[in-house]
Amino acid sequence: MQLRAEQLGAHLSAPQGGSLPACYLFSGDEPLLVNEALDALRTAALRQGCDERESFTVDRSFDWAALTASLSMRSLFSAGKLIVLRLPTAAPGDEGSRALRELAARPADGNVVVVITPALNRKTAESAWASALNKAGVWVEFHTPSLSELPRWIARRLKSADLGCDDEAAELLVARVEGNLLAAQQEIDKLS
Repeated sequence: MQLRAEQLGAHLSAPQGGSLPACYLFSGDEPLLVNEALDALRTAALRQGCDERESFTVDRSFDWAALTASLSMRSLFSAGKLIVLRLPTAAPGDEGSRALRELAARPADGNVVVVITPALNRKTAESAWASALNKAGVWVEFHTPSLSELPRWIARRLKSADLGCDDEAAELLVARVEGNLLAAQQEIDKLS
């Protein structure tokens, strides 16, 4: 199932069937948006009983069997765990593709896996591993707001912080942060 970034909050607060899907695919080039979504998923997974968290970053020497072993190990102290798998290049290779397809096909067992990649091009988005994750779980693409959308993005963020601004103030803030969303959020945090 594919969701827009703004739909993720509602999905996490009231997941279908009462529990979170076993896998998520977060793709995007904007670290602030991806990290905020990951924080929201961590909170939802914690509510579901995923008290443990493991993180893997895929590189040339990555052992895909370690991921499979982590999913197979049951904890004595928690109902499940949140496993974060970062793919810095969005190209897992043949072994990784096979492992991700198997991950998508396996039962949840109380675990939640999130695969984080840069923005996917069309070919990668249609690959077997991405399609399997999308079919079995939830795929959220994060798009950086364009320069023309940035004033509205800042206004929404200010409003969610119980602050208001007129169009001129939003434009001034856009000029000051030069399109950097993290800098914009830091300015909003300072203001609040």
